[in-house]
Amino acid sequence: MAGLADLLGAASARAMATHLTAPLRAGAAQRIISVNEVGALAVGFPTRRPLLLLAVRRDLQARPLEVRAEQADGAVLPPLSFAEWSEAGTALPLFNPGVEAGGPFTLTISATLGGTPLPSAELGEWLEGLLSEGELGRLIAVLGAEKARTRREARRLLAMRRLEQAADDALDRLGADLGVPRLDAVPEWDAARREITARPEPENDPAFRRRLGIYRPFIAPTPAAALSLLRQGIPEVRLAEPGNPLAVAVSLVAIGPAAPRDEMLARLRADWLVHPRADAESDAVHAPRFLPAPRRAAVEALRARLRGGFDFPPGAALSPGLAVAMDRAARILAALGHAGRLAVQQAQDPAGGNRFETGLGLSVTPVAVGEADALRDLLLAPREAGDDREAEALIAEARAEPPPEGDVTLDWLWRAAGIRTRHRLSTGALFLSDMPMRGLTITGPSVVPLGTTASFHAAFEAEGDPTLNEALGRALAEATARQPASGAPGFTVLDPDAAAARRAASVDVPAGSTVANLLAAAGLPAPGAAAATTKALDILPTELHRAIVLDAALSAQIRAGAVAAIAPLQSLVQLLRESGVTSLLPLATPTEILLVAGVTPLPIAGVNLGERRATGLRWAVVPLSGTATLAQQGPHAVLTPGEPGLIALVALGHIRDGRPDPYEIRCELPEGRLLDLAEYEWLMNALERCFALGVEINTWRLRQAHVDLDGDGAADPLPPSLARHYRRFRMPRLRGLDEPEKGI
Repeated sequence: MAGLADLLGAASARAMATHLTAPLRAGAAQRIISVNEVGALAVGFPTRRPLLLLAVRRDLQARPLEVRAEQADGAVLPPLSFAEWSEAGTALPLFNPGVEAGGPFTLTISATLGGTPLPSAELGEWLEGLLSEGELGRLIAVLGAEKARTRREARRLLAMRRLEQAADDALDRLGADLGVPRLDAVPEWDAARREITARPEPENDPAFRRRLGIYRPFIAPTPAAALSLLRQGIPEVRLAEPGNPLAVAVSLVAIGPAAPRDEMLARLRADWLVHPRADAESDAVHAPRFLPAPRRAAVEALRARLRGGFDFPPGAALSPGLAVAMDRAARILAALGHAGRLAVQQAQDPAGGNRFETGLGLSVTPVAVGEADALRDLLLAPREAGDDREAEALIAEARAEPPPEGDVTLDWLWRAAGIRTRHRLSTGALFLSDMPMRGLTITGPSVVPLGTTASFHAAFEAEGDPTLNEALGRALAEATARQPASGAPGFTVLDPDAAAARRAASVDVPAGSTVANLLAAAGLPAPGAAAATTKALDILPTELHRAIVLDAALSAQIRAGAVAAIAPLQSLVQLLRESGVTSLLPLATPTEILLVAGVTPLPIAGVNLGERRATGLRWAVVPLSGTATLAQQGPHAVLTPGEPGLIALVALGHIRDGRPDPYEIRCELPEGRLLDLAEYEWLMNALERCFALGVEINTWRLRQAHVDLDGDGAADPLPPSLARHYRRFRMPRLRGLDEPEKGI
């Protein structure tokens, strides 16, 4: 019976009547009277000493339930009020006929929940009557009334400890625990002073609760957790995660004798690399490897599938990761019904430089246009799915973005197979790797004798042109393609030798001269002393900058100081900026105007077009069995040997291509979604809360196109002085400083 009493909860009158012994139970007979669909409580039988109680059937939360009842003759009974947090079973006396014996009667009730009327058809879900008969039943109702109130207050206290239900001082106490006080002002934009001011106004509970929600839960700094927190306040927010990974290049360098490097490469071929060819040399490498039988069978099946999709040159070997990726490509080709095999030109090669020496990359011959289109047709044609489920899933993924016609590199195939690097070499071959290498190469010796130093150079080679940086090549190609439609004046890109000759003939353009003032009007710096500028340019790696020649008419106008030259020159500068050129430096010769375009800071100009440089590099030395020290300056590095042995020389680099950078997450909103100042500072505090150290949160686009300062429905780009101006919700706790008494 104890369990039954607990099940009845706040229904104290029912619980007490249930526990009465047989002689007393007749003096407290109870019946449940349901509320019908029209909101009526009907007692259709004679009663003795009746008392009708009204009970709630559901737990109430932070809203009271108000009830009014009317007798059949129109007499209105005193209203009942079930307070917030009342528990299911709580009963209040509704009707006392005050007679010894009574006949049938009916009451019509109506109710509001938190001020909102409840439909008559729903009243039965919320309320029910409890008819108690007998003098003892009346006494029980009085004796048990306090129990419901006690349980209600216990529920209220429990609710006040939860952020979703706390209010008033309970919220202040939660805020004190978290170091987040209630605000006493509202941010406003002062257009006259062009600054954010504060208007005194106490913060209400919903707004305070929303801010505390940033800090109340435990947050693991993962993308899913961050997005879940941010969308509690701004449902439309998006997080663009890193889509532009760091590129890596690794070169094995022997310190002292060459033997350690030769031994390492021989060990790689013998113990680690996959040899796909079915010849005596390749079989002799795989046969002595100590592998379990299932693993050996899987490797042999992998080799067979690779041979089915590709023709490998003698002695070809590749890393296990690359072998698995190429196997996916072979299985995709087989699933599509492709009968031919693609040609691999070069695989692991000790003398092939950082791309090939460890087997992390290989090169393939692009297919003919006809074969490329035939493969495209096989990809897009309706077909029945085969048994290789992984290959079919990859085919479906590739079909979602149909490849263009004439794609002889088969980029769609390598992308679907997980080949992360697809780079066209100057020989016309296509370099492939499952590692993010892009066009990053390291040039320098493979052996550094003791007592000497060696110079190394790292560069992002452009597609098909090892003398040009990838970012600059892409920017100039895009500018050339967009120039006719943009209305910008034409230009010609010079090769490095021709550019050096033109720079040697450049002349001074002093600051304050007519030409310098015209260039400044177009957003370009004056070159000043030509000899010093040319000398500084000659020091920079040639792949990071190219000289372009303006057309003769525009050059003549600029040299003559014609105001009409400003507009076309500005349009050309804008075209180059939008295409990805980050720095631009003008040079003048006796007959023409040159513009030196770069993706790195240029002398005098610095980074004057972009927000930051487009490419960057970092070096590292990983000792394997030897040691060395490295002095680096941008793409150049000087290595000084230490202990003899072997090291791995590593270059890490990246090129900005519009996608989020490594260690960067971009916070974005849909076009047209505007934030007021309160939403903006909530979002910025939430971003500070949910991301790990070392990760940059890029909110530049959000601050430029999604904040409405003055409430006019249009975005107002935040001035530079206000780009990081918002109130920090969480206050630092400093030992020895007094804290306010409220909430402590």
